[in-house]
Amino acid sequence: MKDFVKPFNGNPNDDVIKWLKSIVHYFDIAQISGDKETLYFQYAPAFLKEYAYKWWADQKHYIFSWSMFKQAVITQFAEKNEYLIAQQFDQRKQQINEPVIKYYYDVIDLCKKYDSDMTDKQKIRKLTNGLKLSLYQEAIKETYSTPFDFLRKGTTTGKYSEVD
Repeated sequence: MKDFVKPFNGNPNDDVIKWLKSIVHYFDIAQISGDKETLYFQYAPAFLKEYAYKWWADQKHYIFSWSMFKQAVITQFAEKNEYLIAQQFDQRKQQINEPVIKYYYDVIDLCKKYDSDMTDKQKIRKLTNGLKLSLYQEAIKETYSTPFDFLRKGTTTGKYSEVD
């Protein structure tokens, strides 16, 4: 389990949502018998370290279920600085030697943080505009119905596989 779920320290750069998803993902693929939410709640605290562990030590007597745990840990450790999220969103561009698939998922995660109601059209525009120039020139020749369509068309045709 330790290879699938990384410790959560509670540092400002730690992504609590991603960490919670890794807990759920592990139990989805591990096929351990029992109520999933009970298992999540039972094992998740074992991966809390540093500040997150100190928080849990103070709070564990008030949290009795996975849904309570999830809400409490999000409230405590989720990114609260909207300006920082907006700045990351505005500045995110594909880096030299960065695979498109990594760029795609990073941008989609930022879109969710920046505006959970963002339309597919807005996400596609953000994805396209942030591509390296050589890939951007290929991407604007296509039309996309969803952000995943953007990824699928680019990676299956090899159009976005260029590495500078």
